[in-house]
Amino acid sequence: MKLHEEPVLIANGITKSFKGKCVIKNASFSIKKNSIVGLVGKNGAGKTTLMRILIGFLKADSGSVCIDGVVRKNNTKTSGIGYLTDVPVFYEYMTCFEYLSMCAGLLGIENSRIGSEVDRFLKLVNLENSKDKKIKGYSRGMKQRLGIAQCLIGDPKLIICDEPMSALDPIGREEVADIFNNIKQDTSILLSTHIMSDVEKLCDEVIILKDGNLTKIESLDEVEKFSNKSKILEIDFTGCKKDIIDNFELIIKNKKITYERIYKKFRINNLSDQIIADICGIFCNANAMLMFPRSINIIDKEIDEFF
Repeated sequence: MKLHEEPVLIANGITKSFKGKCVIKNASFSIKKNSIVGLVGKNGAGKTTLMRILIGFLKADSGSVCIDGVVRKNNTKTSGIGYLTDVPVFYEYMTCFEYLSMCAGLLGIENSRIGSEVDRFLKLVNLENSKDKKIKGYSRGMKQRLGIAQCLIGDPKLIICDEPMSALDPIGREEVADIFNNIKQDTSILLSTHIMSDVEKLCDEVIILKDGNLTKIESLDEVEKFSNKSKILEIDFTGCKKDIIDNFELIIKNKKITYERIYKKFRINNLSDQIIADICGIFCNANAMLMFPRSINIIDKEIDEFF
């Protein structure tokens, strides 16, 4: 989908300090309509602080936030934004239909429309077959999908999600990713994450927070390059003879491939198509001195390691 150029959110000069320490420094950025924007940075970088300022839960020291053309006053919560915390909490004695109906009522949706609206969002997050089940019996993935449905009530222009996939298993992460890709047709999404593969799969743009400073990556090509830098090719020769390992190391040195060796494992950073092709070529043309390693895996860097 081609992104709309009109921004749904404009943040201008956001600054926030705690006890004399500046956590967010003059941050300015925009979020386009129908886009998914990743907010990345190591723990303590200020991601949650920035999101709470955008929502209106926290007052910035300076700066402004404009939602869909309306500038929000600094001491008010923002309408038009849905928010999903990292660990959503519910009234677990309720069914999800009851819970979402209550939320819809609190948002002022007419009683005659509540049932159809709740059913619409339950279908969107694939919970329609569990709508009469008590929330206490839900899995973590089901609760996360319920949280997404909750923050969509009222059709906000933007939803902000704090680490929405961090505690999910691979199946749960795929389910949430599919939901995000579907709902971006109608809303924009800002999500913080420490899972760099989520950036590659989901995000049209990326906001990087480091030492309070903000950098934005807006080109899809640049987003792809950014996510590639977060990858490590790990080649594990555990169980292989030393001369085999030394021979492999000599070959990659000759090819000028930058690597880190940890005992019998090689970790190759800053992957490119050429590097992957070179490594594949080494094993495809292996002689008797170069047996196959125990494993070859592409893994994500830890977020602190990346930054």
